[in-house]
Amino acid sequence: MRNLDAWRIFLEAHYKPLFTALCFLFIYPIVAADILHRDDIWRIVSGDYGWNGLGRPLASGFSLLASLSGGQLVDTAPLGQLFFSMCLLASMILTTIFFKKEYRNCSCLPLAIVFFNPFMLGNILYQYDSFGMGLAILLVVIGLTMSSSPTSFRFFYSVGLFSAVLALYQPTLNLLVGLTALQVAVHSTILEDLRGAIKVLVYRVTQFCAAYAVYTVVVGRFLTGERAELVEISGNGFALVFDNAMQFTKFAMHFFEGEHYTFKATILVFLVLSVLSITISIGRSRGNLTVATGFLVAFLGAFLSWFGPMLILDEVSATYRTMPTIYVPLAVASVYLTQSRKFWPVALIPLFVTLILTYQTMAAYKSQRYFDNYVAQMIVADLNAAQRLNATVYTFGSVPDAPHTFHLRDQHSIIDQLTAPAKTWVLEGLLIKMGLKNTKALWNASRQAVEVHFAAIPCGDLKIVSATNLYTIVAADMEIFVLMPDVNSSYCFDTKQQPL
Repeated sequence: MRNLDAWRIFLEAHYKPLFTALCFLFIYPIVAADILHRDDIWRIVSGDYGWNGLGRPLASGFSLLASLSGGQLVDTAPLGQLFFSMCLLASMILTTIFFKKEYRNCSCLPLAIVFFNPFMLGNILYQYDSFGMGLAILLVVIGLTMSSSPTSFRFFYSVGLFSAVLALYQPTLNLLVGLTALQVAVHSTILEDLRGAIKVLVYRVTQFCAAYAVYTVVVGRFLTGERAELVEISGNGFALVFDNAMQFTKFAMHFFEGEHYTFKATILVFLVLSVLSITISIGRSRGNLTVATGFLVAFLGAFLSWFGPMLILDEVSATYRTMPTIYVPLAVASVYLTQSRKFWPVALIPLFVTLILTYQTMAAYKSQRYFDNYVAQMIVADLNAAQRLNATVYTFGSVPDAPHTFHLRDQHSIIDQLTAPAKTWVLEGLLIKMGLKNTKALWNASRQAVEVHFAAIPCGDLKIVSATNLYTIVAADMEIFVLMPDVNSSYCFDTKQQPL
């Protein structure tokens, strides 16, 4: 027990080096892999910012300044990802300083858990977008930590910061909901002051609502899109709100379920000991009702932080990048774990899980993208050998899974989804990046039109340029069609075998 106490004292006294080490270990495999993640491939090819239409004008403006770009966005990787990691480190340190000042016996671990979670990979992987996302996280923390003694100036200043967060990346403001839930848990547990916890809650809710009102008036009315449309106030609208909540909840629960017994057992140990610690904390407190009520309010807030106001949007997407608060329920539970002399090391488990999943994910992604590039290079080489580099190129389907990534991607759904093979639009970007400038980037109706056009070409007019188990290239006059193995074989060629 004395050894545990000594380690705990050491940890709390040296949390800054600990946070620094965590952020370094987190960013290292990401920078080393140097992967153009999804939208990045088109930003490097086209130079388009593309965030204004998503209600994020400050993301465009800050990226322009941070990269010294002009009319076209230029590549400065990995600067944006390094900036994100520094913002993450600063946020962890600032919130810890704030909480330790407000609540003397507060541990640093619950705060580290909030920020250091696997879903942050869904944000930091974007080389271009990480500038705005990192700044948004830091601004949330600055707005929260400056208002320990509310004044009119601090309130309006924090509301301005939170409005800026929304103009950078909207889901990031859900961190305010998560940190508020954590503050309610700490306030009711350490101070055993439910009234004070409720005051904190009311103040934060007021800040949150005011920020959204300002954002809607200043930004929302000028920059609207399908992702910003609210649900109708009707029976169908309320049903959609419920469906949105279930979408986010199912996505989160699927993550915690995992695929293998080792991950399941690790999470189960954390949950069982957390429940035990919460029970002991409530039983030993002088104000049992205060601690119990505080826990219920905090846990409800932690759950709400998963989706926040995205609940009332007509079109939502539960993905890793839109749920940076996935670990907040674990952080709330760790508040009670860290009050125990025996169980506090269990609060390290979520941090350990994040590190392991990060390295597994990047190992798989690096291998998959190497394979994506290999396939794209083969396509370019085949077209060069056939002297078809000047033809117009259309692609159909996705690159196959890299053979050596199966065992990694089977470990957890986050690895499988973040490291998916290059889809059609990513493959098009890779081909353009490698010199096939006549490759067409098509979306929605345009892509459907080309599919109809290709299907209408008589088989006798199609000539095989190259056929492998990875792709089939056919030509019709000055048009090239690259067919991947997952393409519907109702065309003239079976793309999973040799040409018919």
